Amino acid sequence: MPLPRSSAPALPLATALLLLGACSLPSQSEPQGRAAAVSAAGGIATLAPAEPIAVNESETPGGNYTVFNVTPRIEQRPADAPYPLLLTGLVAARSHADPTQRIFRAIFAITYRAGEGDQNGGQDGARGTAKPGTAQSGTAQGATQASSQVAPQAATPGRQRFTSILIGRHVPGPLREVDHDLRCDAPRNCLYTETLATFLPEADLRAAATADRALAFRLDGTLPVEGAIPPDQIRALITRIDSPAR
Repeated sequence: MPLPRSSAPALPLATALLLLGACSLPSQSEPQGRAAAVSAAGGIATLAPAEPIAVNESETPGGNYTVFNVTPRIEQRPADAPYPLLLTGLVAARSHADPTQRIFRAIFAITYRAGEGDQNGGQDGARGTAKPGTAQSGTAQGATQASSQVAPQAATPGRQRFTSILIGRHVPGPLREVDHDLRCDAPRNCLYTETLATFLPEADLRAAATADRALAFRLDGTLPVEGAIPPDQIRALITRIDSPAR
């Protein structure tokens, strides 16, 4: 039986925006191309990090929360293909008034190949058709609600519309659409980047760190994308957020 998804504590708008900003991800038109993958478990290749893991701290406006941002981002793709390329950032916040009040978020940038423009003539939110050598982007308002999975359409150009995230035995959780970007260098040779954010269950993060295993997830949509947050990144974040305030 699926477990109910625990609701995250409400945060002031400024804090929520800072969490997204601290973990914002640049659009990527091509994979980084690093030579070796750390692992290829479950058909997912995790690219070798370009720098040591670090947890950076910052304060929200007004100093009510400390924000913890893990670097570098996690880069993953199918073991046998360059796309979809999944870039995952991990971030958390801790209240000064009550250090037990914590919130954990992930932000994802998924880059995948698409045809030129949208199957609906630009009506699905990409603001029309991009010409070769140009880029388009747009920001969605509000959070998308979890919904049933759309039947796969592998040959269909345009956006893939990720709708929910599945973690373990929890019920699917909502994804917030942050941005989307379309880049084309030739007719029908385009890349879409979808940027999404979600809350992560703290209990699952701690269990993964304790068991020294990655926290696996699936982003559901037209063509689901699977990924995992490595235990060393989770452990680094939890160790820092559990440490006394500096």
